[in-house]
Amino acid sequence: MTGHFNVLNYATRVAVRSRGWLSNLPPSMCDELLHEAVAIRLPAGHRLFESGDRAEGLWLCASGYVRLSRASGGRRRTLAYAAEGDLVGASGFFLGTQECDAHVHRAVTLLFLGRTELQRRLNQWPQLSQAMLTVLAHQVKCLGEEVCDARYLPLDTLMAKRLAELGSQHGQPMHPGGTANRIKLAMAQSELGELIGYSRQHVNASLKRLERRGLIAVTACGIVVHDPEGLRA
Repeated sequence: MTGHFNVLNYATRVAVRSRGWLSNLPPSMCDELLHEAVAIRLPAGHRLFESGDRAEGLWLCASGYVRLSRASGGRRRTLAYAAEGDLVGASGFFLGTQECDAHVHRAVTLLFLGRTELQRRLNQWPQLSQAMLTVLAHQVKCLGEEVCDARYLPLDTLMAKRLAELGSQHGQPMHPGGTANRIKLAMAQSELGELIGYSRQHVNASLKRLERRGLIAVTACGIVVHDPEGLRA
């Protein structure tokens, strides 16, 4: 594992405790875990791990984005984007080896917990094990829904659903009090295609149709979701 390691600073400690996995744990438990963690700052494009790598520990995303994907038959499919508060490598931790590839999509700060120390804490705190299992169960549920969506939904309906989700999870309001959100992930159309399982050409055509309906706008700064409820309809 490579990267630049730093002692976890106070600002990062406060921010991470307020969101995601750690926000559901008692403060004293969070404090001990964060005391044992180290902050790792990595640039966009950095390979965090690949499928089959030994799982050395667990990562928690403090800022930025990590892309989780898997290649099969010469094609790559994006499974998810991990953002602030999300765990990275949880399934690999329990299995012993990683089950997908993880690359930094946008410069990140990750908090790393080594295998030995985390295993000791899991044995010590049943509540921590339950919290991790809840995360894994949610991931399995989401992947199951995405498989069904990809199989049964028409392209434009699938695209609209994914954009509504991305706008909700990773959106930045365009105007105070407004409903328009710019998706901060800054994905190329080919990357969006890998997320929903279609070619860039199909993605481009679907985006244009949704744009003509006034639901989104494709701009130089990314995709803007104008009507999230319309996308979900």
